[in-house]
Amino acid sequence: MFRPILLAMGLALAAGCAHGDARPRTVPAAAPTEAHQQLLNHLAGHWVLTGAIAGHDVVHDMDGAWVLQGNYVRLDEVSREQDASGKPQYEATIYVGWLEAAHRYVCLWLDNTEVASGDVTCTAADTPDTLPFEFRDAHGALQIATTFTYHPADDRWSVQIDNVDQGRRTSFAILEMRRRGG
Repeated sequence: MFRPILLAMGLALAAGCAHGDARPRTVPAAAPTEAHQQLLNHLAGHWVLTGAIAGHDVVHDMDGAWVLQGNYVRLDEVSREQDASGKPQYEATIYVGWLEAAHRYVCLWLDNTEVASGDVTCTAADTPDTLPFEFRDAHGALQIATTFTYHPADDRWSVQIDNVDQGRRTSFAILEMRRRGG
């Protein structure tokens, strides 16, 4: 049930930029320039996601861009690994935005592992240089903890994904996002 979310989370944040350079776009004029928007701005651009998911080495391409009048960063993720028919083993489109009324980040994660049920919510507290996403089921139980940490010194993200069962965390993925061509 949560397999699609798990795989998608490991893939990371960044989306279909039509820009040719690998540098992040600035926040669109319509978007606030507060710290939370600036953190999301670091997701924009072209990325390579590498590391291990469920014990398997992976390489994914990710592209991030501001969309929907600057309200969300859309990340498009595609694995370089292919299935028997030659299609990417994993594809995801992720939307991340700031919900001012709740003072939290929100996330919608859609991927090719299953159709989203709508029963899982994804939010993250407002913390410096970190997006600590919590995926909770319809009863509010924490199912997956995915933490994106931005490292400004070398403009990269680290991603830790943990499965959570009855409050006990088990590592699912350890990944790193670096700018493509950089």
